[in-house]
Amino acid sequence: MRKIFLVAAMAVSALAVNAQATFGVKAGANFSSLKYSGDGEDDNTDTKVGLNIGGLANIPVSSMFSFQPELVFSMEGGEDEQDGEDYKLKMNYINVPLLLQYNASGFIAETGPQVGFLMSADAELGDVEIDVKDQMETVNISWAIGLGYKMTSGFGVNARYNLGLSNIAKESEGDFKTKANTIQVGVFYTFGGGASARK
Repeated sequence: MRKIFLVAAMAVSALAVNAQATFGVKAGANFSSLKYSGDGEDDNTDTKVGLNIGGLANIPVSSMFSFQPELVFSMEGGEDEQDGEDYKLKMNYINVPLLLQYNASGFIAETGPQVGFLMSADAELGDVEIDVKDQMETVNISWAIGLGYKMTSGFGVNARYNLGLSNIAKESEGDFKTKANTIQVGVFYTFGGGASARK
């Protein structure tokens, strides 16, 4: 996985150098939850609110399409109740979305895969907090779908849904799986390489 990521990063860098790439920064809020499934039943945790912040490169493919890789620090997880006490699973990821964007008059529609690298994972039950990173998979695969709008100044707003595809828990019995889903809303600003133009 790391070799694939390194090759992809090198390819993106080469594209950015040779294309009229636009670079930018972004930040926003996460509304994440966990979906438990197995034995024919599904259950979802309550929503956990977190932050995301990162950078992006927008690489034109045609007059209406572009490729946008990002590098984003993202606070995710879920909240629930166990034995009458509040339970939280707090996970921090470095996410790498690889998005194909359709751009028309400032409006943006985007979709693509996202690879998340787990930085930390803590479980909090009442006043007790423990490190559970060794119980979680180090890589999380999801699929992103989003909408946005970019002004001629380079400022923009966006909303995105990251649908969890992979099981994030290491030791799962039977067909039991845990997947992470996140809604993101935020702002971004692009500069360089014709940032004044709409995407």
